[in-house]
Amino acid sequence: MPQSSVAQNMLTKFRPLVQRYMNVEAEHIGNMTQTHETAIWFEGHLKLSAEEVYKALAELLLQHHVSLYLSRENKRDQILIINDVTQERTFKLPLWLHIILLMLTMLTTIFAAAMLYGYTAESLQAAILEQDRVTLLPKVRPKPLDLSMGM
Repeated sequence: MPQSSVAQNMLTKFRPLVQRYMNVEAEHIGNMTQTHETAIWFEGHLKLSAEEVYKALAELLLQHHVSLYLSRENKRDQILIINDVTQERTFKLPLWLHIILLMLTMLTTIFAAAMLYGYTAESLQAAILEQDRVTLLPKVRPKPLDLSMGM
């Protein structure tokens, strides 16, 4: 279905809904430049407050998978309707990626804490590769923290 046909169908479908809440003076059809989504907008004067119009139209348009925007420029109200903006994202990150990232986070945290305590990278590597418990003793004892701050 060509883009102009989609826009004409949207205009035909949503014009009566908008006319319930706005005295329509002009209608426009266009495409969003970056996302290539079809947009229609109406210019005129709202019959109710903007809050009441937005609430009513948002409920009516929710089932059509469109987004609704209201604005006021030069004492004229505008209602903008864009299709396909509210559709759900279908891509989900795989679970295995989250598990690997969690394991890497835990591993690096353990290594950082061990090195802070005074273990060397070589002793940790040897302990992991050789399963030798004796090499897990720190080669250098950490210095006690000086909390006096030079006083």
